[in-house]
Amino acid sequence: MADEAKAERQRAKTERDEAKKARAAELAARRAAKQQQRNAATSQNSQDTHKTPRRTASRKPVEKKTRRRGVVVAESEAAAAPTAPPPPPKTTTRGRTIKLPQKFK
Repeated sequence: MADEAKAERQRAKTERDEAKKARAAELAARRAAKQQQRNAATSQNSQDTHKTPRRTASRKPVEKKTRRRGVVVAESEAAAAPTAPPPPPKTTTRGRTIKLPQKFK
């Protein structure tokens, strides 16, 4: 019975080892494929960078054209209220006109 258990353990160990080796081989293949893809992308990028100039000349921003706006005409000049005449100039008792400073107007 001990020999059978030992043989069973040995067989299970060999199965585990084989599964481990298969998994390691699969992972190594995946890593190699991924590395190959990275190398291909890197070489493509390095080729593309040689094709593009180092610097492009700067351009002025395109100015928007100013829109021509139509002049708005008053609806009717007859309807506009007549402006009041300016008040008469203030005079002193001696007859001189008094001009208010601009800041008091």
